Amino acid sequence: MKIFYIKNKEFGLHTRTEDQKFYLIGSYLESDIQGDEISCQEIITYLEEVKSGKREEFDTDGNAHILTINNKAAYIQNMYTDDPVEEVTCNIEAFEKAIRGWLTFITDRSMTHMEVDLGDVKEVEFY
Repeated sequence: MKIFYIKNKEFGLHTRTEDQKFYLIGSYLESDIQGDEISCQEIITYLEEVKSGKREEFDTDGNAHILTINNKAAYIQNMYTDDPVEEVTCNIEAFEKAIRGWLTFITDRSMTHMEVDLGDVKEVEFY
């Protein structure tokens, strides 16, 4: 599955996904990370700590979502009730590709769009 990152002066940062059920991955990046490189790097650091076993789990509340990461999955819950997707749990590898791609995208000021192949994005049981 691919995720697309788009930026323009009029509308700012946006994402699109090939599969609507994984829409919240991009929504999390747009609404909670936005263009903040430091926040993006912090999430990557926590992700690495969870994957290495230094940390069992990480969770945070953002502007619009709750993110929880364990060693096999990322769980994103939408805190807005009027959004079409309320929650998603995807394999940690796909989430890592999405967030690392986002960091590349927001740090390269010359980019107006970017496509990231997340591989085989799977819904997984969180606990």
